[in-house]
Amino acid sequence: MADYAALMESLFDFDRLSRLLSGDRFRLRYDAMHAITGPYAQEILVRRLGAPCGSVVNGLPRPDFGGLQPDPNPTHARALLEAMFRSDAPDFGAASDGDGDRHMILGRGVFVTPSDGLAVMAANATAVPAYARGIAGIARSMPTSRAVDHVARALGVPAMLPPPAGSTSSPCLTGV
Repeated sequence: MADYAALMESLFDFDRLSRLLSGDRFRLRYDAMHAITGPYAQEILVRRLGAPCGSVVNGLPRPDFGGLQPDPNPTHARALLEAMFRSDAPDFGAASDGDGDRHMILGRGVFVTPSDGLAVMAANATAVPAYARGIAGIARSMPTSRAVDHVARALGVPAMLPPPAGSTSSPCLTGV
């Protein structure tokens, strides 16, 4: 965890984020869905960046995910979605799946579909110090929407797509 947190510190402006999160003017809620990202979120968001205790919910990993489905979508992250649409909603909300490779992003009263999250991040990548000069390309997977393709074209970078279903174009699948 320490190595990962140090890597994140090298990519993002932790001083600036800390100033944002440690005051009362910006509130966030991160739902780790009782999966592996909980301790990482607690370490980075609360311990290193100073977000208030309680900003990370469902942060204790459990083998059964606390009886919940660790899929960041409006059905399985319903409590987060409802919290983000209340009049006293936090400014930013997010949830991630069981192994942390899929996510849902929310603003106060705003929902970004999980399939469009990568497009939003790629379109705004230059706001991150490590990517201030841009990104080299975007790789998407099956659940990622075609919005990524539009962002890639607008940025003038390649969008790497997964091979079509049933394709044997991968050398690992040749002769199967």
